[in-house]
Amino acid sequence: MKYVYYVLHYILKRLNAFIEKLKLWAYRKRYFSFHNPRPDDIIVATYAKSGTTLTQMILYQLTSDGNMNFDHFTSVSPYVEMALQNYVKLDKLPSPRFMKTHWSYENYPSSLEGKIIHVVRNGVDVAVSQHYHYASVFGDANFQATFRNRFIGMQKNWFSHVKGWYENKKGYDILYLRYEEMVADLEGHVRKIAEFCNIPIIEENMPRILERCSFKFMKEHQEKLSPYPIRKISDFVRKGEVNKGLSYFTKQDKEDYMRLYDEHLSPIGFDHYKIE
Repeated sequence: MKYVYYVLHYILKRLNAFIEKLKLWAYRKRYFSFHNPRPDDIIVATYAKSGTTLTQMILYQLTSDGNMNFDHFTSVSPYVEMALQNYVKLDKLPSPRFMKTHWSYENYPSSLEGKIIHVVRNGVDVAVSQHYHYASVFGDANFQATFRNRFIGMQKNWFSHVKGWYENKKGYDILYLRYEEMVADLEGHVRKIAEFCNIPIIEENMPRILERCSFKFMKEHQEKLSPYPIRKISDFVRKGEVNKGLSYFTKQDKEDYMRLYDEHLSPIGFDHYKIE
């Protein structure tokens, strides 16, 4: 019986691996079918709650008159996973298209046209922001539960997500940004993003761009910026704080965080967000 158990376990494991590869192949095929990539596409690739919407807003303000007359932000800057899930084609969007994704690096094909902006935020702050997001959407009540079940408990956690995009084994054209530096020098990062994406800046528009990319403005318009057009989220744009999350962590939380950090990120020399 013990031998039969191990055989069945092995077969099930291989079957699950095959199903995952099949799902990945199907997603990639649908991605190309509905996305129809263009050379001037811009993909904002982040782990959730890491400055994604701020980066999208910078791109929107750089490439338009900046009005907020749209029904929802996804109409001007699609969420790739949601578009694929809902079979929404993106061909009608004018170039340059800028889209967001929280997909892991391996979900994308070996060759990819366009440019990618990867924003990373201190994992400690991400964990706290993630908790409040899930509390608003799903009613998660306890930080430790969210931390264990979602932040470190998921197979595609923050550590492996950051590792994949920073290793960039497929050689994508990526601009790497850190959320804390964006907040500290917004104008400098607006200019950096514009230069990377070959978007000319009209200097007289800079005050409007900076005002509409401010935390205050985005907080006032958060219902249009939430990734869920049909669901109100009271704190989608919550605080945007920097380096304040550690007070939520227990000693065990810190140890578990650093265990995964040393497993995934220390070996590639990414040492920005270690817990000392």
